[in-house]
Parts: sequence; C-alpha cells; structure tokens
Amino acid sequence: MDPFKPTGIGANDAMNVLKWVFSKALSAPPKLKAWDDYLMDSTVHRVFAGTEGNGDKPMIGGIGCDEAPSADWFPTEKVVAAAVNVASLLMGSEGFCQLSASGPEAEGEVFANINFKFPFDAAESDAYGGVLTVEYEYTSEPPDVTAYGNKGTEETPDWQALVMGIKGYAPESGVCVLRPCNAGEGPNGTGTWFLTFPKTGQAHPGEIWCKEHEA
Repeated sequence: MDPFKPTGIGANDAMNVLKWVFSKALSAPPKLKAWDDYLMDSTVHRVFAGTEGNGDKPMIGGIGCDEAPSADWFPTEKVVAAAVNVASLLMGSEGFCQLSASGPEAEGEVFANINFKFPFDAAESDAYGGVLTVEYEYTSEPPDVTAYGNKGTEETPDWQALVMGIKGYAPESGVCVLRPCNAGEGPNGTGTWFLTFPKTGQAHPGEIWCKEHEA
C-alpha cells in the first residue's frame, strides 16, 4: 500500500474516512478504542496520560458516524461508550466510541473519524505510540473483519483496504499505521513524517497519513 491521507480525516465534517465491514452479524455495536500496544491492557503512554498543559487528558479522539459530524467534532472529555455520532477522547475502556446504534447485520459497515490534539508542553522524549482497535461481539461463528481508508471523496468514496494487526501479537510488516505530522512533511512533501508541538496552547496535526508498518 502506498501511503495516503484518508479523505476528511481530522477536524472535518466527514463520515467516509475509516470503515470496517463484518462478514457476519454482530450481537452488539462494535467499539472504537485505543491502547498502548497489541496486548490491549494498558494506557500509560503520554498520548493517553496527557500533560499539565491539556489537563492530563488523552491526545487522541474518535467519533463513530452514521452521518457526517460537524467540522469541530473533536471531544474535550472521555466518554464511556459514546453513542454513534458522539465523540470521545480515546483511552482504553475509560473513553471509547460505539460505531453503530445496534449490532450490524452480516456485511454491515461502520464508519469513524479520528484526530489528535497535542499540547505545548508535550515532551519529545515521551512515548506517544498507541494502537487503535475495534472490539466486537458475536453469538455464533466469528466474522471476518476488513478495514478501509477513503482515498476518494466524501461523496464518492474510494475504499483502500488496510491490513490490521491481531491482539496479543507484535505488528508485522504491512500492518496499517496512522502517522500525524506537519503539513508538507508526509511522502508528498519532505517525507520526514515530522511533527512539531505547538509553542502555546494545543493544536491538531497538519496531516494524518495511513502507511505500512516496517518491522
């Protein structure tokens, strides 16, 4: 997969950004969560712990969508099981989003947008890595799950399949990675994936890219 910026990702009124499709019916709404790593049992990295400058809050937010959110959808608080179209800061089981109002039927699709907001006092030496996960429940056979990112437009999506990792296993080459960076620092710019923290206040990254993990 060539790196690409999912259409509408971040502070935009876009629903067709990230998509998951389940081959079999689910028994409950799937949940969008974020953890330190593929063990999915801790949230101690700085991206979740926050800093004094942002009130010790997570720096990643998400929203499950069945319609386009407002362009300023980024949340200010953690919400446990935020309903579809309601945003939450993401932090394990303390802050997460439902991706639908009920369990999707077979071949059902669910959608989400995500963004980051970094404070001025974030230290470069801290750990900001994390894992974005989709948790789902079923009653019979487990479904096949496929993830996608939109390379088209909001009105006419062009869905690029994304390789997902597996809980409990270190990511292999090819697994999709989301990389926030300054505008012009992705592969169609300098190619450095560089991110500058703001000098004051808080700021969203200039760009967010999908790229492949390099083991």
